[in-house]
Amino acid sequence: MSDIADFSASQLLSLYRDRQLSPVAATKAALERINTYNSSVNAFATVCLLAYKLSLQNIKIYWYCKQLKLMKVFFLS
Repeated sequence: MSDIADFSASQLLSLYRDRQLSPVAATKAALERINTYNSSVNAFATVCLLAYKLSLQNIKIYWYCKQLKLMKVFFLS
């Protein structure tokens, strides 16, 4: 597989649908890319890894519930 950070949004969606890649892996690849190049290009003033870690838990819950077909139950509140 090529570097995940180089994939387009449509390529990522296709890989998600085929269960060849998770959004978690794509996010990790993007953060690794930022970590590698941001010091030279200074594209991001702040990268909040705490927010990423909290979001990661939500992503895992979302995909778990989606696989179990629990989305309606999970998000009804």
